[in-house]
Amino acid sequence: MQGNRWTVRGVVGTAALALLVGSFLWRCGDDDNSASLCTQLLCEGGSELCCDPPAAGTWDPALMACNCPPPGTDADADGDDVPGPDADGDDVPGPDADGDDDGADPCWAYPCGSTGTRLGNILPDTSYTAVNTAADAYLGDDGLFGMRDLYQANEVHGGTLKAVLIYVTTVWCPYCGQEAAKLEDLYQELRDQGVLLVGIVTDGARPGVPATAAEGRTYASRYGWTFPAVIGDVPTEYWPPDDVASGEIGVPLHLFVDAREMRLYGRFAGAVEMKMPRYALQEIATAPSWSSPGVRAFTFDCAPGTGTETEPNDGEGGVEDGTGFATTPFTLTGVFCPPTVGDGLLL
Repeated sequence: MQGNRWTVRGVVGTAALALLVGSFLWRCGDDDNSASLCTQLLCEGGSELCCDPPAAGTWDPALMACNCPPPGTDADADGDDVPGPDADGDDVPGPDADGDDDGADPCWAYPCGSTGTRLGNILPDTSYTAVNTAADAYLGDDGLFGMRDLYQANEVHGGTLKAVLIYVTTVWCPYCGQEAAKLEDLYQELRDQGVLLVGIVTDGARPGVPATAAEGRTYASRYGWTFPAVIGDVPTEYWPPDDVASGEIGVPLHLFVDAREMRLYGRFAGAVEMKMPRYALQEIATAPSWSSPGVRAFTFDCAPGTGTETEPNDGEGGVEDGTGFATTPFTLTGVFCPPTVGDGLLL
């Protein structure tokens, strides 16, 4: 037993010495000897003893060798060893290889960035109920008309949309109707320039009572709208901050949107002649004044104009209550220059 114990120790000592010497020989010798030290564990673990450059390989038990991946193979599908922004590996935002967009640029479905209701913000991805066939054409998979559905209609996504006027109105508002009757002609004039109008009917025949689908549909039909009409709520923060602070939340509300990134380009409340929305929409469609993403640059070079509006009657607190319009006339003369339309557009 004593002799056997020493014999085992001698064998173990000799083997250890051989491994130690072998390790020094590998460190000092050329790289050609490294393959002999590759094992299945090292191969599959991506050791430099098996693959150069280090990469996880597959072990071939018959040859007792490691099959290394070819150079240039990496995690992104384009094989350039540089992770790209999308799943199909072409480094171009867009649908991925399986066509479901779930591995594409995360901003493909709706733009990324600062979302909110301040000028320059990306509008929140809100949705509304469609009430005419024009709105049905934009419905998403959820059956609703949403901001992301408009975004998907822009040029990057293969559409033509550049500028959007969201016109927030109510059934009970008389001077809203005066402007609503003129919007279809404006739409027909500008639609080929990539302009879309969207009418949101919030209240029905009574202030504060939400419009029904039938009321919204009738409203759009009454004024001959062939552009999308929807119903739904629009929170007060969409109005110009000065209006909100003073408590004068009035309709109609105009929201001008750059459809390229769904950014709020301008806004104002109150009915006007068509020269004002025409000016803003054409500017957005042709040469929007962004000094940087989300920052408006104001370079108006037009002379100050004048605008007057005589409303049928104001309710208590300066809020139009929709009564008296049958007997009290009112006029809208509009403006010549955007800065004269209150302060909403410039906020």
